[in-house]
Amino acid sequence: MQGRVVSYVNITSVRVEDGGEYECHARSSVGIVSHAARLNVYGLPYIRPMKDVSAVAGESLMLRCHVAGYPIDTITWHRGQILKHLIMHIS
Repeated sequence: MQGRVVSYVNITSVRVEDGGEYECHARSSVGIVSHAARLNVYGLPYIRPMKDVSAVAGESLMLRCHVAGYPIDTITWHRGQILKHLIMHIS
């Protein structure tokens, strides 16, 4: 195929936190296309340190916990004990 180009991303010493979605975008004078793929890195779970948060009484609050690693079997939240009645979204 004429005009074929192959582009690479090289990651040396892959770490759990390198896992996630990677996208490749190709652009020409005719347009742009992209494709995404997920890199799953097997290893111990990694949690990005969370920052302290302030809230106003009576208002809603969303705490985020960025977790990396594969596979992640469960994520639980604790405040002295396991918090059971949470509305939790994992994406």
